[in-house]
Formats: sequence, C-alpha cells, structure tokens
Amino acid sequence: VGIHKHMLNMDRIYCELVLENRPEKLEELYDDELKKVMKAMKKSPSTHRTQYLYSKYVEKDEKKAALSMAMFEKTAKTYPYPHEMEGERELISYAEERLSK
Repeated sequence: VGIHKHMLNMDRIYCELVLENRPEKLEELYDDELKKVMKAMKKSPSTHRTQYLYSKYVEKDEKKAALSMAMFEKTAKTYPYPHEMEGERELISYAEERLSK
C-alpha cells in the first residue's frame, strides 16, 4: 500500500543516515513524492523525526531543523501514544549521537 511504502522510506532514510550516510541514496529516497506525503502526514511523529534529521544533517539547515523539532514537540503534547513518542525521541537521540561524531 502506498502510505506504507512512504512510511518505510522514512525509516530507510533514518537507517541510511545512521549507517552508511550516502548522499546519493538519501537524495533518492527523499524524493518529491515522499515530501508530498510527509506534508500530508504532518501529525505523524516519524514525519517530524525524518524532516528534523534530514534538515539538520543532510541539508545542514539549522533553521528548518529547529522548526521541524518544534513541530515534533507540538505533536508530542497531544499525541495519543506517549510510548511511541518516547521511541521517536530515542531514535532522534541515537541519530544525533552517531551523526555528531
């Protein structure tokens, strides 16, 4: 199903960032179709996680990354599954630790 494909691609972007971090692969995964889906899924924590990490570590755009993190925190306040938010926070922390070296 299309939406699942895009959600998997967001996770693939995460894995690519923390493992290989190949710019050409990241660019391939973060295509216009995924951007469109992410815009529609603006209440999804994984969307904000992906956007934050991509903005900060691929595009090197601190302003855009800060906006994505602000949206993540706003979503966290009303998200009905706190354990999922906790998992997303752990993923962000892990990625930041790996990518800040």
